[in-house]
Order: sequence, then structure tokens, then C-alpha cells
Amino acid sequence: MDHEPVTRAFLKEQLRVQADELRDELRGDIKQQADELRGEIKQQADELRKELRGDMKEMEQRLLKEIGHAVNVVVEHIGKVMGVVDEKYRALPSRTDEVRRDLDAHRSDWGIHKKPAQPPPRRRTARAGK
Repeated sequence: MDHEPVTRAFLKEQLRVQADELRDELRGDIKQQADELRGEIKQQADELRKELRGDMKEMEQRLLKEIGHAVNVVVEHIGKVMGVVDEKYRALPSRTDEVRRDLDAHRSDWGIHKKPAQPPPRRRTARAGK
């Protein structure tokens, strides 16, 4: 049996070939794991997105309900304020009529308001006639 001696160059070549094979195998494994991770991340992102949309819909409904409640409170308050103003001005025509009657009665009371005395007629001076 002839055995050729193993050279250093041969060993280096064998080592390089095995390293290349190992590198290719590792790259394949890493790519496969990266693809699996991307899939899992995408799935979790989709689930999170759905969950967030649901939460946002719930918040939207709560906000709309709160806004509706606030608007109702404001409308009720405005109604009360307008009612007070309306009551004040509803009585206004009768109050002005009453004031007008009192004023007319006061004006026609000659006991209080005497006619002013007529000033004596002015005398004409001789100069005025010339």
C-alpha cells in the first residue's frame, strides 16, 4: 500500500472546502431562521394591529359617548339660561305697559304739574318801532 504523504497544502485545501461547506450550511440555516422569524414577527404584528384597531374602536365609542354626554349637558345648561332670559323678557311687555300707564297718569295729574305762568308780554320800546 502506497501512501502518499499528506501535505500541508492538501490539508489546507481540505480545510477550506469543509469551511466553505460549513459556511454555506450556516448561511442556509441562518436564512431559514431569519425567514421563520420574519414570519413570526409579521404574524405578531398583524395580531397586534388587529388588537390595536379593536382598542381604538372601543376608545372611539367611549369618546363619542363622552362627547355626546358633554354636548347634552351644555345644551341643557343653555336651555336653562335661555329659560331664565326668556322669563325675564316674557314679562317685559306687561311691565313696560305698566310703566307707560303710570307715566301717563303722572303726566295728567295737574295737581302735581301746574302750567307755568305766562311771562308778561314784552314792552315795546320806541326804538323797536322805528
